[in-house]
Amino acid sequence: MELKKPKRLCDLCKNQIRRPEQKKGDKAGMVMNKTIKNAMEELEDWLSDPSELGKKPTKIEYTNSFADEDGINCLVFKYKKNLLGKWLLGIVSESGTFSEMGEYNQKTEIDDAKRILEMLKNYWKEMAKN
Repeated sequence: MELKKPKRLCDLCKNQIRRPEQKKGDKAGMVMNKTIKNAMEELEDWLSDPSELGKKPTKIEYTNSFADEDGINCLVFKYKKNLLGKWLLGIVSESGTFSEMGEYNQKTEIDDAKRILEMLKNYWKEMAKN
């Protein structure tokens, strides 16, 4: 399995976007919004690669986020290959962007994302040894 070099979440933050319900001075919300937006674009770009989905997903939505026991931040997304397809799970983290193209399940999304994140971390640890 070949993984692309990951981008750090902080590198993805470019433009500040404010949700309608946010007050003008709500910097934390603005940073999170731009992080989500840029992470979503990162996942779309990753999925568009010919060795992955080969195109942008028809639909993509941010669903959740967490930090693992090592402090690695991870954003969880669900996306559809086509309009009538099932929702699939993808993540963007400080360890990389990845999807096994497995079905998204709201009840297990964090556990599923943690498993993918662990796989990415292990991959990078192995690469560092070589």
